[in-house]
Amino acid sequence: GDRPELERSLRITIPESLDYTDVFEEIFDKYVTKCELVNVKTSSMGSLFKLTYVVKLKKHTNQKDMIDKLRVRNGNLEIMLAQVDSGDMTL
Repeated sequence: GDRPELERSLRITIPESLDYTDVFEEIFDKYVTKCELVNVKTSSMGSLFKLTYVVKLKKHTNQKDMIDKLRVRNGNLEIMLAQVDSGDMTL
């Protein structure tokens, strides 16, 4: 059956110079079965993007490994992996 606890809200801060459309694609391919970009927000006068994804982790995903790989890509800016709660998805 469906395991809702594997759904996570993933927030990644990236520099504006990074093309977020495919920069994390191979990482997501390895660690998640579903990945949906639900929100993009600019911050720091537009020099940073804050991306919010809803991801579904593969059963044996090591979350720390995944976050470490994402940090390499986003220049060690903020990453937050959280339980999806229904109130989180509203803007």
